Amino acid sequence: MPRKKPASRSEPTPMDEGAQILEAAAKAGADYAMEQVDGEHFRDWVYDQMLEAERMRKADPSSVFPADTPAGAKRAARNMLQQLEWDTKRQMDQREIIDLSGAKGVFESGSVSWVKDTYGITVHDVTSAFFDSFVETLNSPSAREWLAEEVLTRIQELRGGSESTRVLESTTPTEQQLVDYFIFNAEDVDVGTFSRAKTDEVAAHFGIDSEKAFRALGALARRGLLKKTRDVMKRHRGKTAVGYQWWEYGWKPGDLARYEASADSLREPARARGHRVADFSTLPEVIEHAGRQGGATHVRVAGAGTTILYPLDGGKYEEAKVWRQGGYWHGQAPGDRTIVNRLPSGAQLIDDYLARGWQKTAETRRQRAAPRRR
Repeated sequence: MPRKKPASRSEPTPMDEGAQILEAAAKAGADYAMEQVDGEHFRDWVYDQMLEAERMRKADPSSVFPADTPAGAKRAARNMLQQLEWDTKRQMDQREIIDLSGAKGVFESGSVSWVKDTYGITVHDVTSAFFDSFVETLNSPSAREWLAEEVLTRIQELRGGSESTRVLESTTPTEQQLVDYFIFNAEDVDVGTFSRAKTDEVAAHFGIDSEKAFRALGALARRGLLKKTRDVMKRHRGKTAVGYQWWEYGWKPGDLARYEASADSLREPARARGHRVADFSTLPEVIEHAGRQGGATHVRVAGAGTTILYPLDGGKYEEAKVWRQGGYWHGQAPGDRTIVNRLPSGAQLIDDYLARGWQKTAETRRQRAAPRRR
């Protein structure tokens, strides 16, 4: 009697693959939640929150709820996890979720409607599966209990007046010191409009490490005093590039008067303080600065319509206008730039422009201005 052939395993259908992607998205969301909660940045942020709460409690006990009891610690933990959820949903890019879920290849294989008909999923389905699992993990009893215990431990450390706490309080720059840095010491400044600096630059100025500087700057950003102009942290999932994060300070009423009243700032030549947007006397200088310090890659030279282009994810760019005023060249602040879907016609690499483009332009102007021979 002939043997029966063993049944061959059928290959998964595209619909099966779609279901597997949703499962992977859910797992990625749970893993990402635990990664964030266990991460050094979140723990440092928790410590900063408790340190600020203790300072407020000492100044006015009625201004904060007591977190030194099990019930109060649980309430603080719930609030902190809620803030982590809000920040992640606001800052995390859809493309990163697709990548973490292993769905990048599927969504790049055809149109949105074709992927839905073939695999039975949409981008919304994947992101929903990711965040549903992310939130469920953050709200789990184990996560809340762990964070509540962390809160109680931190409070005990702070109220114990340990040497490490006193050192932290004495070396972390105050809010006013940070604001003054952006007004008087930042290297990338359009006086009266905005100032920008990287974490490493702030850390070097105050003589602290980049992690501590990042926490202090992040606290100001959460209060709306600073803005992350180009969030490089997202691309690295919060693990690296801390020192390269850019921070922008928008000048407030009264800042310019303080700046002008400073005898040192008024008398010191701008060149001695470093490159500043307000001190670029030629167009090539402002373009070179944008490329070397601001991350720009292309420029479109068109007289009064010249623009500088900064790359974004997905092939898009920030387009910044430049103009000449008071004898100097200026560029738009990051918050005022326009987002374009692709490079405009006539755009060229900044390196190419600096190597040959502006020189040819200058030669052309000189040739046009030369008197005709008779």
